[in-house]
Amino acid sequence: MDFTINRRLIDYYKENKKETHFELLDEDPYEEVFEKGKRKFHYREEYVKKSVDKCKKLWESCGFSNDLSLVYEKGYEDHKGKEHSFLESCIKKLGYSMYSFVVEDFEEENLVGRRYVWKTDEIDMEKLAREIILSDIGGKLSLVETVFVVDNKNDMVFFLYDDRGILFYTEREK
Repeated sequence: MDFTINRRLIDYYKENKKETHFELLDEDPYEEVFEKGKRKFHYREEYVKKSVDKCKKLWESCGFSNDLSLVYEKGYEDHKGKEHSFLESCIKKLGYSMYSFVVEDFEEENLVGRRYVWKTDEIDMEKLAREIILSDIGGKLSLVETVFVVDNKNDMVFFLYDDRGILFYTEREK
């Protein structure tokens, strides 16, 4: 995979790869609770656990090699804070690179995005999936639609975009 492409990876994958979608759960992630007489919604831990379990099963069934890259892509912000540190804690780091790419914002201005790529042969998918899922429903990190796992040997991509599902990219049949 060429990580130097000058645009968002998701746009490249949608144009150049075969896409398969997997829905995680068809349930409400929230429960209604009352705190100090006020109605609030909190994510259901059972929902998170079931979503992570399904994600892990899909990951294990994909047959990824151990020649992997973990990619964190941020459109126009440089996020080298908590997200960056968290992602490094999910892998055995064998190498690291950073690339810039152009992203067009809502006003059609070109902005510079950042793509962080870690070479690895080991990913803690349970830990990674949990935080990506939580990012969309009440977590503390900003990982929604930003993290890809690329199998460098088999040219496959695993993209848990948020708590709703996974996109899996492979080579298009010729």
